[in-house]
Amino acid sequence: MTQSDIEIKVYSGPLAMQTDLAEWLELRPAVNNLLLGLLYRMARREADGGEVKALLVGVFQGDEPKLAFLWMPPRFEMVMVAAEQGWEPALEAAVKYFSENKDGISGLVGPERQTTMFARGFVDDSKIVFKQYIWQLDRLVEPRPSKGEMRLAMPPDADLLAGWVVTFFQEAMGKEISQGDAIQLVRGKILDRALYLWDDEGVQCMAGLERATRHGITVVLVYTPAAARGHGYASNLVAQMSAQALRNGRKFLCLHTDADFPTSNKVYRDLGYYQVGEGLILNFE
Repeated sequence: MTQSDIEIKVYSGPLAMQTDLAEWLELRPAVNNLLLGLLYRMARREADGGEVKALLVGVFQGDEPKLAFLWMPPRFEMVMVAAEQGWEPALEAAVKYFSENKDGISGLVGPERQTTMFARGFVDDSKIVFKQYIWQLDRLVEPRPSKGEMRLAMPPDADLLAGWVVTFFQEAMGKEISQGDAIQLVRGKILDRALYLWDDEGVQCMAGLERATRHGITVVLVYTPAAARGHGYASNLVAQMSAQALRNGRKFLCLHTDADFPTSNKVYRDLGYYQVGEGLILNFE
């Protein structure tokens, strides 16, 4: 196939993109979870009559999807997923398309090789925010028990957890988030019953779930304050949360970690998570 076989589709909304690409994305649901989970969430909002603002693009070679992009301006990096093979001509066409429609695109999240090649053709300079590993869990390995127990986060916990979210974004993502945005995020997760705590004579750590897909869900916001680290709280919280999700019918869980932070990678590996992908988060200079 040649460059002339490439077709770029710009979708009118998430339901249209879901109809076209969900089956392809579900072939590797853990690797593609960031885009796939966001797409499903946005499609539900659109189906309920809510407003959705996003740029949604699929790149095809013949009838085969090769790339997909999702961007929610102006606050977030654009997300890209790629086929395992034969994506090179599609990537060249995508760089050309986005170079002509680039206003406001400040970064990219995606598989390492494709993200690096996209950035080289798209901007003069880019900065790695961090390298990430993508992990999947199908069968849990129980950790050494810790004192305390898991419980759902409740409204009275919101102020404490919002402060933790601010610190989490600084430490894990190198990003600033306002206290107001953090409160909004925490309250939303509490309302969705998607934020869990480990309580040992007081709250010791938190972890959440989000981006549900057909068969999986993602672990997010795993954070233990410095004073509570080293007691196995996070291991036990993620383990119990993961086990509960599997019992409730999820076939797998996934999560993203900083590739340069061996402690957390070992924690998840010891729980039975195994690496299924890796990627980059880039900021465009």
